[in-house]
Amino acid sequence: MHVRRGVTDPPKLSFENHPDVCCRFVVDATGQSAKVARKFGATVNMQDLMVSFAAYLDCQDTRLNENKLTLLEAVEHGWWYCASLPNNLQVVSLTTDIAVAKKLRLKQPENWYSLLKNSIHINNRIEGTVFPNRLNSWKTPSSLLSPPAGNGWLAVGDAAACYDPISSQGIYKALANGLQAAKSIVQWLDGDPEGLTEYRNKVVKDFVNYLEQRDYFYGQEQRWQEAEFWAKRRAYLAGLKYG
Repeated sequence: MHVRRGVTDPPKLSFENHPDVCCRFVVDATGQSAKVARKFGATVNMQDLMVSFAAYLDCQDTRLNENKLTLLEAVEHGWWYCASLPNNLQVVSLTTDIAVAKKLRLKQPENWYSLLKNSIHINNRIEGTVFPNRLNSWKTPSSLLSPPAGNGWLAVGDAAACYDPISSQGIYKALANGLQAAKSIVQWLDGDPEGLTEYRNKVVKDFVNYLEQRDYFYGQEQRWQEAEFWAKRRAYLAGLKYG
């Protein structure tokens, strides 16, 4: 399967249990799965894989509603995040290593909430809220698609590269990535393949810069040297391959 410019009968992109799709150019915006790019032979270079568990807390009648600042707190098993949402809600999440999450059984809300009550700053913010009866969870990898673009296709957003949420670059990355992708696609459709080369280089360069910033952030925490979460992060950072 491939995509070629200037063909009368465009090639087909096939997916199991779905109709074939014909087009001149393909954009993969399928998120972490990168389903389309994998069809073109791309692979995901995984640098780190964590998981976040979050609850949405009603803070209408608590002082939580008075504080609109985003708050992060490092703890032994990872780091907490707390931010305001519309309708008097606050999202509170714990990001940790997948192995740690399994050992602590964090899918069970009572275990998650117990750790939350042991925090200092986050616990102070959520005092008076109701115990959550369910949690939301999602994987939070650091990964780079290799390659992020090829002849007649490219990947955008998390399909191209996933960043640790501690970087706070999600929205910026998505917008900048989309603008660069659009420019590259126009060039390719006009017969200039160099746009895709520039796009690939930009995605890789941005990912390298992200890894360096992530290294800095995690390197600031010097407590809990023997804790599994922080020990693994140091091991990952020491063995990163920026190519």
